[in-house]
Amino acid sequence: MRYIFSLAMLLTLIACQSEKTSSKHIFADFYVRYLETERQVKAHAAFFQGDSLETAAPVIFEKNVTLQTYEMKPRQVEEDKKMRYVFNGVGNYDSTFLFQYTDQRGNEQEFKISMPPIRDFSVKEGASLSEGMTLQLECEPFKANESLILLFTSEKNQSAMAEFQGPFDLKELNIPPIQITEVQPGINYLYLVKKQQNTFKRPTMDITSSAEFYTKTIEIQIKE
Repeated sequence: MRYIFSLAMLLTLIACQSEKTSSKHIFADFYVRYLETERQVKAHAAFFQGDSLETAAPVIFEKNVTLQTYEMKPRQVEEDKKMRYVFNGVGNYDSTFLFQYTDQRGNEQEFKISMPPIRDFSVKEGASLSEGMTLQLECEPFKANESLILLFTSEKNQSAMAEFQGPFDLKELNIPPIQITEVQPGINYLYLVKKQQNTFKRPTMDITSSAEFYTKTIEIQIKE
């Protein structure tokens, strides 16, 4: 009788400890990058558990984490030695990326990253370091949590960039001379990066997410 009582107490203690562990705060990070030219998708999802992000420990779930129903593999990333679920694939760009997983309580969870792409872009003739340039865009309006980066590379492999923070809804974006002072005159190769960043706070979870869309590269002429 005493044995049965002790066993019951032990199981109750284990259950309480398990409940205590699973109730710790979760920190989640979701990321998607798309390269238009290569049609390459790179993504990761990372989960940590603890009182603060600085002291939180990585979390690996019993069931798979998926992106668009494709399995993501848990790996230790070389850059910072942290454990993440990663995905690398090739395909068309989806404006919405769906992450799905089953949490430690056995509840099915999902998270979406939605960001329309830059469908096309060009530079009006007359681009110069003295007068600036006009970028023609075919895309949806940029939100406050989105930014546009222009990346220039000269024939001598010298790089320069210009960045514009949303929100803005423009078919033509005027680039003033001060934004391209580091660009080298002559032939340059230009591509754009659209970025999005989000932060969400819930009672038991903090979530960060980011997306990056890298356009094709075009050749332009920059005068002095």
